[in-house]
Amino acid sequence: MKKPAILLVLIAVLVLILGATGCDNSGQQSTRTPNTSSANTYTLVTREKGDLQLKLLKEWSGTGNKKFFFDVSPGPFVVDWSSSQTSQLGASFMMDGGKVDVGDLHTFDFYCYDVGQRGYAVVNESGHFIVEIESSGCEWTVRVGTE
Repeated sequence: MKKPAILLVLIAVLVLILGATGCDNSGQQSTRTPNTSSANTYTLVTREKGDLQLKLLKEWSGTGNKKFFFDVSPGPFVVDWSSSQTSQLGASFMMDGGKVDVGDLHTFDFYCYDVGQRGYAVVNESGHFIVEIESSGCEWTVRVGTE
């Protein structure tokens, strides 16, 4: 197992033991509403910013480990995510992402380490970005949208 993977497993164990929430950008939580406008837009309901009408750039759903790259120009953009446990034996969900510097190295503009959490982050940049997910026993969805 790679050293970063071991570190992520240790973080997940600590989160499970301590019962802490680890979603960030600033712990923002969101809910989703059905899309009623068009196939390329959606509404993200937030406590902090109200209802955001966003143009969908990318959307990914699945299980297990995944890595996605995407480009945004111009910024800012919103990344929102959700996960739900599907296994009775336990689950883990670790997602992070940010602007790609060299190869897969990136800044950490957003992250979440809790199964069952919904959240979002506003990223005030443009460029080439990555989302990395390590999960087990859960389904997840990640979307990227702009105004």
